[in-house]
Amino acid sequence: MSEQGDRARLEFIARMIQDIEVIVKRHESVQKTLDDIEGRPALLMCLHQIGETLFRLENIDMRAQLPVTEAYTMRNIIAHSYLGVNDDIISQTVDQDLPELNLMVQRLLQNP
Repeated sequence: MSEQGDRARLEFIARMIQDIEVIVKRHESVQKTLDDIEGRPALLMCLHQIGETLFRLENIDMRAQLPVTEAYTMRNIIAHSYLGVNDDIISQTVDQDLPELNLMVQRLLQNP
């Protein structure tokens, strides 16, 4: 299941990134999304799912190419609210880190 499972995990991560893009676009910005009663939990759940799914990748080579530890740390902060969720870090993640993650995931999906 590892190879097919990891491919499915990467496809799921790509979908979560696309969902985040749609959510933020609907709200016009990351900050407006975070200020919205429905937007905030939707965005945070997608980030949570990305961290959880990256952590479940089994292929060591894939894991080495992706920010597994960072994403899983964010997942833990979102899930357990350690000292609260920092909106500035969420904004930076969405604006800067997710596009880069998306490129990495797309490369892995094209070159299994």
